[in-house]
Amino acid sequence: MGWLFLSECGNASDVRDHLLRGFGDATVVDHKMMGFGRRWWALVEDANGRWIFLALIQSGGTDGWGYKDIAETWGPNYYDCPLSLLDKATPTDNKHARTWRAQVREYHAARAKAPKVTDFEEGQRVTLYGKAYTLWSRSRRSWLAHMKGAGNAVYRIGPKHFAHMKVDAC
Repeated sequence: MGWLFLSECGNASDVRDHLLRGFGDATVVDHKMMGFGRRWWALVEDANGRWIFLALIQSGGTDGWGYKDIAETWGPNYYDCPLSLLDKATPTDNKHARTWRAQVREYHAARAKAPKVTDFEEGQRVTLYGKAYTLWSRSRRSWLAHMKGAGNAVYRIGPKHFAHMKVDAC
């Protein structure tokens, strides 16, 4: 349940490649990196069926890069497993895996309903956590905004805050 660091691994992709080679009697059917290359999700197949595997990946400095492995039966506290992998997994009787799979689906449903950067417009006035802002410039995923009464200060409002933004009537 600890971390394994590999001196021969110089980055997250090297760890992924190491894991792809090392599943013994099991086979990686499909996989995807998430979280800026820090979480590697894999759909693994063995004699018991198809199940989800997570490797948390991080640098160990001079010890190389390493990973902590977590099977879905352990109920990982990460829910960004791609639905494309989850949909291919074999149904399970394991309580922790069933609960975790439901939480993954809830996570993706909530993300689908959350406001997007394109739901707002330049010049729009919004209230966020009780403070008034004017949206100034949109990037690919966030907004730059001026806060009322803060002079020329510019604030970046990222997607995790969009659900809390209220558009003010002009």
